[in-house]
Amino acid sequence: MKVLVAACHAPVLDMIASASVSNDHLVFETAETVEIALLKSAEDQSYDAILQDFDMAGLNGLKGVHTLVQRCGSTPLVVLMTSGSLELAQRVIGTGAAGVLPRVTAPDALPHALALIAAQERVVVLDSVRMTSVNATAAQLSERELQVLRGLCNGLQNKEIAHAFAVQEVTVKMHVRAIIRKLNARNRTHAAMIARDQNLV
Repeated sequence: MKVLVAACHAPVLDMIASASVSNDHLVFETAETVEIALLKSAEDQSYDAILQDFDMAGLNGLKGVHTLVQRCGSTPLVVLMTSGSLELAQRVIGTGAAGVLPRVTAPDALPHALALIAAQERVVVLDSVRMTSVNATAAQLSERELQVLRGLCNGLQNKEIAHAFAVQEVTVKMHVRAIIRKLNARNRTHAAMIARDQNLV
């Protein structure tokens, strides 16, 4: 099985090295940037899966995952996450990704996950130790507040968010105030930073 790994952080590369030593049938190739991963996958159609680090610079969150899924065609895309909530994992799967795995998956578990993905199964494995606090934060926000928060993370102004959801600008301002309060943020920019740090959007 030939797997392209889009990652540049040592823990992920160490995991891949360990998995390749103990599994002769797994062949890993790495890409240091999202752009290199896209070039490699376009030039070589023989990859059985692509592992993408969610924290890699240039990915741009869920929007970036969706773009990668579209551009990778029939090659399954698996997202590696440091931590995350079930809701975020569902959103990743909703983009069309084939799976979500912890950024550092046990070397003996990785081949099993990849085998399921090769069999066209969806696989979601979360880091249960770090999941609770993120879930608690996400649970404080309503669905509409999460939508507004996505707009903040994308750099949209209140007027643009209001237009996107066909609501009044004053309604968006109310949601922004609630988001700032619930996330204990100083302002809208700080709220967007917290959301990105905790993988809320």
